[in-house]
Amino acid sequence: MLMLASVRQLSAGSRMVVALIGGRLVYRLALYTAGLGLLAFWGPTVFAGYAGAIGAVGWLFALTSSGPEKAALTFMPVGAGASLERLFIRLAVTPFALLLVGWLVTVLVAPSAGIQVAAAALMAGVGCSAVLVGLYRIHGRPLADVLAYLAIAASYGLVLALAVLAGLSVHGVLAVLIGCLLVVDLVLVIGLLRRASHERPTPAATKLALQASVVLGVGELLETAATSVLYAFLAIAGDARETSFFYVLMIVAGSMSVGWSYLLRLARPRLVSWLATASGGTGRALVRRMAAWTFGPGVLLTGALVLVAVAWGSSRPIALLTLVVEVLLYFAITAAAVVLESVDARGRHGSAGGAILQFAAVAIAAWWFIPAAGAAGAFSALCIGCLVKAAVLYRISAVVED
Repeated sequence: MLMLASVRQLSAGSRMVVALIGGRLVYRLALYTAGLGLLAFWGPTVFAGYAGAIGAVGWLFALTSSGPEKAALTFMPVGAGASLERLFIRLAVTPFALLLVGWLVTVLVAPSAGIQVAAAALMAGVGCSAVLVGLYRIHGRPLADVLAYLAIAASYGLVLALAVLAGLSVHGVLAVLIGCLLVVDLVLVIGLLRRASHERPTPAATKLALQASVVLGVGELLETAATSVLYAFLAIAGDARETSFFYVLMIVAGSMSVGWSYLLRLARPRLVSWLATASGGTGRALVRRMAAWTFGPGVLLTGALVLVAVAWGSSRPIALLTLVVEVLLYFAITAAAVVLESVDARGRHGSAGGAILQFAAVAIAAWWFIPAAGAAGAFSALCIGCLVKAAVLYRISAVVED
């Protein structure tokens, strides 16, 4: 009977993970479909105003969501973490509220800049949703995550219909999306505040949580910046075919990395709880093994592909192979980083330092390899960045243990 109950519990958990991933998948499909639909209806000239505004502030999503969500998933499952919930709610809501007010003021004072500020508010609104649904998952209420993202997905279908049927402008589309996000986020906040603890966190706990919210957001923010650097070097190289090919491959790589990052978020609370009960040094020892197994084979594969890419120049097959290696390296090194970040504050700072060196390595490698190998060179640069971070994580865990 006990085994049967365990199987049923595992099956229910698996179904919920599938539902959570399904909610995010529907959101992504709605996002891409709405974009393609708006491009087809508006034409490239009008659509450029929408795409340019969104693209210029895409980093705001990582800035407003990654750090606070990861910090909440790290601190709340253990100890007196429940007292920090209202702090994380404020961290989620404040950027969205400030940009929302800023957008309304801009519409009145400088309407010509309204589209740019609206796009920024939209990104902050989606980031707010990501943090809030993370808090629901911690409380064992993952259905809120699914429903919230299905509602956001529906808002993209709504704006596409309004644009086609009612001639909604770029600013109008952004305004409707912001309005829908505002409703979703308000519902999420009200539900959380009804059950949130009124216990005040200690000043030390508050300081640690705020520091973690900043440090844990560095990695994803720099990932976005690294992609922008690659596009910049591809533009300088001047081969439009390589840029377009890289864009298509990045849709594939980006979709897989987003899905993997989400799975790691789902696993983080249990990982934190496990590390809290494990013997000292367990987490760092695991990081050392993961980093070593990533670095060794990764150096051999990346080195071989880089040599071939530089020798052959722009090559579609080599670019595809390099993409596969980059994705595998990314999966391994981000998993190792999550373990290190879950150990303690020193681990979180070490992971952030590794992300900074990773970004620098990508930029330097891209400067060398993109002119010689195009898209293959861009993915080679990403591989080298992953290897640099693997070496940093190994060194940090080794120093701490010694």
